[in-house]
Amino acid sequence: MNKSHYLTIGVFTILFLVLYFGFDTKPHDILLAEKSRANLIETTNIQNLLTTAREEMRADQMGIIDAMNMRVEAAQTDSARVEEFKNLSSAWYQNEYYGIAGYYAEEIAKINNDELSWSIAGTTYAAGIKNAKDQKVKDFCVEKSRKALENAISINPTNLNHKINLAVTYAEQPLAENPMKGILMLLDLNKQSPENVTVLFQLARLGLQTGQYDKAIERIEKALSIDPNNQRIICLAVEAYTNVGNQQKADAYKSKCEL
Repeated sequence: MNKSHYLTIGVFTILFLVLYFGFDTKPHDILLAEKSRANLIETTNIQNLLTTAREEMRADQMGIIDAMNMRVEAAQTDSARVEEFKNLSSAWYQNEYYGIAGYYAEEIAKINNDELSWSIAGTTYAAGIKNAKDQKVKDFCVEKSRKALENAISINPTNLNHKINLAVTYAEQPLAENPMKGILMLLDLNKQSPENVTVLFQLARLGLQTGQYDKAIERIEKALSIDPNNQRIICLAVEAYTNVGNQQKADAYKSKCEL
């Protein structure tokens, strides 16, 4: 991921990509989550991830990373460090080490302490939730992603996109004690903003995963009535209508799907 891609993620996260309640102070469930996290022994940490990456990456790739690390050490100001952390996050993301990319995005957020930086950190970690093969890495990324998104939420409780992203982390990696939390968060957001296309997309996508095809199609059609050119929805419609055996509609949407 290059710098422009990093910036694209930043813009996208402010549009896309998450909060459950509107609040001026952290709600009780977030405070409990923080307490729970503090009591856990982290089985995977950034040093583990870096050690594994060094063992797996080619020497020339690590040489580039090491040069970036040297520039971080030489940086004299926070703004200079932020630029080098961006380079590091982008390099690790490009090499598909999303947990490490998230770590450096989080370092930026710690310096800037603003909504956008925490949102980028959260969604960068979220890429690891989706793509990491090792469950320990997924667990590392999911906790970090949620914490970063909660920080974005605490800065701007009115941004619906942070709420969506946070809900998706719970839907993708459900809590053992509350497996429906992510879905319920999305349903609550849908009640608050029934015409939000991103919420409709996420609910439809999850509906297809659980075999709730009719409900998913209902949400897809509603989303398309609001935003008929939305490629994510159009392409999801192909899958939805294929699953219910309506090949005519599936083909019609397939001709419009460009993703």
